Amino acid sequence: MRSSFLITIVFAFLTGCASTRTYFPLNPQNDGEATVHIFRDSVRPYAFALEIFVDGEKAASLPDRSYAAFSVPAGEHSFLLEWQPGSLAPGKLEAKARFKGRDSRYFVVSEKDLPGPSIYYVFFSDRLRLFEVSAEYAQQLRPKLRQK
Repeated sequence: MRSSFLITIVFAFLTGCASTRTYFPLNPQNDGEATVHIFRDSVRPYAFALEIFVDGEKAASLPDRSYAAFSVPAGEHSFLLEWQPGSLAPGKLEAKARFKGRDSRYFVVSEKDLPGPSIYYVFFSDRLRLFEVSAEYAQQLRPKLRQK
């Protein structure tokens, strides 16, 4: 019993120290693709990654206080944000967004409301919130977070 508890603690620690992983490429801007930037604010459970899926394919894995950037084809896409298996955290978030070629769009995952006029769209689930923010707001967040 004690050893399984210790294994769980070690796993949680190692997962929490994991770096951001992206599974979609980040391509140079072009007419057929858009760039998606996703920032994860401090969101519980801190020790587990938040998995980002686009149209059913894993696009990124975000540890606490991190961000990722990747390209998607122009057009409408379905996003699913859910916790890494084993986290037992409730809630997932589903959203749709339409992208134009050469777009650069910025999203923040948070548990709390974000202040200011730089918020465009908000999607809610039980605990998670997904905000689309301005490039300026995202630039202010970037130094506080880690990237791959």
